[in-house]
Amino acid sequence: MRSATSAGLVREERSSARALAKMTTNWQGATPPSMDDELSTRLGRNIKQLREVRGLTQQKMAKIATLPRATWANLESGAGNPTLAVLSRVAFAFQVSLEELVAKPRTEARHYPARELPVVMRGAAMIRKLLPDASRAWTSTGSSSPRSFA
Repeated sequence: MRSATSAGLVREERSSARALAKMTTNWQGATPPSMDDELSTRLGRNIKQLREVRGLTQQKMAKIATLPRATWANLESGAGNPTLAVLSRVAFAFQVSLEELVAKPRTEARHYPARELPVVMRGAAMIRKLLPDASRAWTSTGSSSPRSFA
């Protein structure tokens, strides 16, 4: 006959074993759905941006990557669940790494037309600062003459 203490330990061990079995068989559900959605959306946005920067259509990129156009459209919409082979074809078509396809967006950049940048004449040479932050340093001293580059 078992004591009450040993029966309680056996019940506790069975309960722990069931919980462990449940955790190991349900490991795929451990990732929050929002992370998967975010990744799919980011992947789609990156693929679309890379394609548009190159000025190509979905049809043309799908042909380069040897994928059906419908697959390409699903990737860009974030609705696709691509295999590693498909992602590899897309990365190869763009000549980028797999990491770049799923990376978080980089900081936005701004184009500054040449006419907006300050120009300084030094003799016959025209010197134009390329970054606006550096150009602010020219006028931040309160004088009309630019600071030295050196």
